[in-house]
Amino acid sequence: MNRTLLTIAVALYGGGITTSAQTGGTFTAAGDMITARAGHTATLLADGRVLITGGAGESNAFLKSAELYDPTTGVFTAAGEMGTTRYAHTATLLADGKVLIAGGYSSGWGSLLASAELYDPSTGTFTATGNMITGQFGHAAILLGNGKVLIAGGEQGPPWPTAAAAELYDPSTGARHKSGDDRGSDTEPQPQGSGPQRRLQSSSATKTAMGSPCSSITY
Repeated sequence: MNRTLLTIAVALYGGGITTSAQTGGTFTAAGDMITARAGHTATLLADGRVLITGGAGESNAFLKSAELYDPTTGVFTAAGEMGTTRYAHTATLLADGKVLIAGGYSSGWGSLLASAELYDPSTGTFTATGNMITGQFGHAAILLGNGKVLIAGGEQGPPWPTAAAAELYDPSTGARHKSGDDRGSDTEPQPQGSGPQRRLQSSSATKTAMGSPCSSITY
């Protein structure tokens, strides 16, 4: 084995705890994306490639471009554009091999997105699908065993409540169904200097001071 088992014994008064950790995993350079971006998504496709979508690029400009990473060549290639710019959205691989891209924040800090779209790797195209019940960003999405997608949490419109809401996307109908509490609104423009913009500006300011503007934005 190439892995080394590291055992750390921690003695505590009145007893002992032993924890184990494995070492040996390594990171190597994998080339550069075509476009620098943060707040984007990365989704493993059925054929082994990775779909990269959206995010915020240089000068905090939101992106609708997409790229594909091919692990057999180590190269990123352009993969067209989504129907709209998206930041802090989700991208979930469906059972049929398509990718559900949902929600996020749109260009110019103008609005939260309730819209969603599907990426088809077989055609390399993005097409619109049913809207979410509520626009949101920073949420989570996961494919369920029955083929539906659970979308939960995130943040919604002013005054920026952290949502307890959840909804289900049904690929067979393209529709969403409410699941649990629902709060917030995605219909009002967002004020400058609030919500995600404030966080992005703060992150950029920190990175600029370190010499690398807009290189990392996390939620």
